[in-house]
Amino acid sequence: MFSYHYPGKQAVAFPPSKDHSSSAEAKRALGLDPDALHLVALVSNTPGDFLSDLLSMVYVCDDHDSEISILCANNAGLFQKLDDELGHLETIHLHDKEIDWRKLLDSADLLLTEGQDSVLAEALKRQLPLVLIGTAEQDAWAYLADQGCAVSSQDDVELAELCVRLLDDEGLRAKMAGAYLH
Repeated sequence: MFSYHYPGKQAVAFPPSKDHSSSAEAKRALGLDPDALHLVALVSNTPGDFLSDLLSMVYVCDDHDSEISILCANNAGLFQKLDDELGHLETIHLHDKEIDWRKLLDSADLLLTEGQDSVLAEALKRQLPLVLIGTAEQDAWAYLADQGCAVSSQDDVELAELCVRLLDDEGLRAKMAGAYLH
């Protein structure tokens, strides 16, 4: 984390950013670097070992040092497992309660989810590129995958590769977000 000291002013955690987009503002509100990429994972039913391995691979392979926020609402066991295994990593942020999950989504550059129906409307509204854990079997999720808005896999290594590839490729994320309009 950067710390800059200006005479007569309090230290700020990040250098001043010229980005005043709603995404950057949401990142600031969450205490994240507004210029960093942000992967948001909304999970509650994914097994802890699988998710820990997946997120560890993303953390290690991501050259951008992206922020990773994980909301495992209503699953204290999953939160505790991830906290034990990943909680010490600086760019991984765990949430076990229903914090303002809309703010998390507002700040997201990429969404990793299990394909919960409650997330669908929010993803559509924000035109978020999606990485689905499992298969896109449900009609709405299958439609998004067919349109090019989402990718999916049941394999943790393949999911990590998809996340890293999408975090690394702004054009591909923009193409996926634009596919919502077609």
